[in-house]
This record gives sequence, structure tokens and C-alpha cells, in this order.
Amino acid sequence: MRTFSSYGHADVIIIGGGISGLSLAWRLCLAGVGVVVLEAGTLGGLAGTINKNGYCMDLGPHSFFSPDHQILQSLLQLFTPQLKSSKRNVKLFFKNKYLHYPFTPLDLMTKMGANGLRSALDFCKQKFQNRRINQTVSVKTWAIQNFGEHLYQIFFKPYTEQFWLTECSRLAGAVIPSSAHHNWINTFQLLCRPDHDREQLPTYYPTTGFGEICDQIGLRVKAGGGQILLQSRVHGIICQKGAFQVKYGNAVVQARQVVSTIPINMLMRLIKPPSGIAAAAARLTFRPLLALGIVLPARSILKCDYLYTLHRPYNRLTDMNAFSPATSPASENILMAEIPSLWGDAIWRAGSEELYALCKQDLIQDGWIEPNEVRALLTVKASHAYPFYRQGYQNDLKHVMAYLDSIPGLTTLGRSGAFKYMDIDQCIRDAFDCADQLN
Repeated sequence: MRTFSSYGHADVIIIGGGISGLSLAWRLCLAGVGVVVLEAGTLGGLAGTINKNGYCMDLGPHSFFSPDHQILQSLLQLFTPQLKSSKRNVKLFFKNKYLHYPFTPLDLMTKMGANGLRSALDFCKQKFQNRRINQTVSVKTWAIQNFGEHLYQIFFKPYTEQFWLTECSRLAGAVIPSSAHHNWINTFQLLCRPDHDREQLPTYYPTTGFGEICDQIGLRVKAGGGQILLQSRVHGIICQKGAFQVKYGNAVVQARQVVSTIPINMLMRLIKPPSGIAAAAARLTFRPLLALGIVLPARSILKCDYLYTLHRPYNRLTDMNAFSPATSPASENILMAEIPSLWGDAIWRAGSEELYALCKQDLIQDGWIEPNEVRALLTVKASHAYPFYRQGYQNDLKHVMAYLDSIPGLTTLGRSGAFKYMDIDQCIRDAFDCADQLN
């Protein structure tokens, strides 16, 4: 039986020290609000950087870009000297050819050949027939209605099923703009309005990984009087008489406001809702992130920052030195291979050598690595990375959120907490807006 050694007090308790929780704490501290952040692991969550023996690996890849001037300036001012901007360089490996991402009209016509022409014609046809994008239908129906049968067959279907390990007919259309490849839906729209693409914005990256941004925000929180308690997993939340008791380890902290950024299904297990709500929350699941780091001699591996792939064991490759050479020791580089898996399956349980064996043949065949040049293998994992938008999830989410809204003083926030895919800058914007409402 647990015995609780101490009670602390705060104005606001934030559960989860990822980018959303840290940004909220930062904004609240600037307003003089007393904050305690409880983080089960290390700082940054999905926006953090894992450092193993001098090798820095993002749970990403991440770089920072935003059309939101306030958010952009807030983050740039964290660094002295200020981070330098660079042009985003992302490509797609399609039928053994490199295509710019998003596609350019030239690539569409010259590198995709008949596939490009047919896809463009299908898109134009569907553009006139369907003026509203309906994300309540399946990915299959959504993609065909909005982009045509041909593009669905050669692109949306293989990539989506490779990424989610689930048939398109079982996924809600919202999964496309809510995954790492969500901007692909803008590919053909960009041909009509190329000035509206987030991907064209300048991007920023710290020297030793995106986690430096989280570290800098953490320093501002502490300087503003906030507390950040790492390795502090929450195991109970009790609401009594308009106040919360949040239990972690052998301690308890009390507050009138609690903001949770942890996965929504985990939060619901902590507050023990009625059985029907608990069942709905249990159906709001996540796909994990699993990435294999392959240490190689220092060189430009991909000729781009990162590369999306089709019909491979991995869906994305990242050249870490293209982000910053300081992410690995001198004379070395890391090729990160993100490998789709489901929680608890054989791939999720596999060790680094098994994962490398799964990827090795394709990596060599495509020319990314030489057979005898691999110096080390590293693995990073995150169990709740991508909200899983199965068909019908909207109804379950609606009931769960309605129940949470009925608890005064309890708020959910962020990609995992709100079960909503967002880019980094959008997470920060939501956190700042939440702070302004709480203050």
C-alpha cells in the first residue's frame, strides 16, 4: 500500500513535459502563475532528442517552421546567437526516382511520366466534381473522391497502408492530414496556389537536436518559478470539492487546475470514468514510433534532409547530418530509418540487429549504405506517437471530450492529450491560447 510522503501546492498542475506542456508552463510562468510539470520520462516527449554516447536522435525528425510570427519569434529569442534559417529539403523516392516534396509541375510531368499526367487529369476532374473534402468517410473513399482512382492506387493506398499497417477502408479520411505525410494532400493544390504551402517556409534547427528547444523552454519555466519534476509518472487523479490531488511516486501535489497532455486514453484510466466512457476512451488508440539509427562514416547520404519511401520496410529516412553535423561525433553520420509497427507486434519487440536485417537489403539496393560500413546500430521508440483515426473514432472522441468538459478545472491539450495531429508550432499556439484562458 502506498504511503504519501508530502503534499505540494500549485496554481496549475501540468501532466506531461512535451512541447505542449512546456509551452503552457512557460506562458503561465510569464504571467506569474505557480506551475508544477510532472513528466514520466525525460524532457521534451515526442519533441525531445535522445542522446546516446554522443549520438543525437530526434523522435521526429523535427525542424521548426511557422507562419505564426509570434510563435516563431518567441522560439528564436530562446537562443543566443539566434538559430540560422535554412531551406527545407524533402523528397519522395517514387519508382526509383527522386521527386521534390511537395511535387513540382516539372517532376509531375518528367519523372512520373504517364502516372503524373493521368494523376493530374484525375485531380482536375475531381476538383470540379467535389468541392468539399469530407473526412468522415474512409481514406479510400476520401482519396478517390478528392484526387481520383489512379492517384489513390499508386500513392495514397500503398503509402497509407504501409504507414498505418491497416486497410484504407478501415481508416477515417482525417488520417491523411493527421499523419506525418499530411501535406501530401496539398501536392496538386499547390499547382494552383503555390504561395500557400507551409513547406516553403524557412526552417530552423538547433545544433544538437530539436530537444534543445525544449531544454531552453524548461530553463525559462524554472527561471519563472515553475517546477519541472522528471521521472514522475502520475498514477492517480482525485477531484474533491473543486480541487485536484495528483499522485506521483510517493507524493501528492494539489491544485485547482489540471492540464493533461498525456495520451487521452491514459488520462481516462487515471480518473476512472463510467464504464461506457472508459470503453470509448480505450478505443482511442495510438500508433507507436520506432526508428533505427544506423551509424555510418560522415557523408551526405540522401542528398536531402529526409526522404519518404514506398514499398520499403521503412516509410521515412533521415540524414541527421543534413540537419546538423553536431548530431553525431566527428567523422560519423546517422541514417535514421522509421519503421512502421503496432504496439506489441514482432517489429516493435525486435532488437536493433533484427531491425537492421529487415531493412538491410533495400538500403543497400537503393544505394543508401554499403554492406560493410555500418559502425553501430541504435534504436529509439515512442509508444504513443500518432493518433489512430480508425473509422468511427469521432463518435468515441466526442463522448470522451464531453465527459472531460463536465469536470471543472480539467483541460486536455496537445497532440496526444486532445487526440489531434498538430505540427510543433500549432501545439505551441494552442498552449499559449490555453494559458491565456486559464490566467
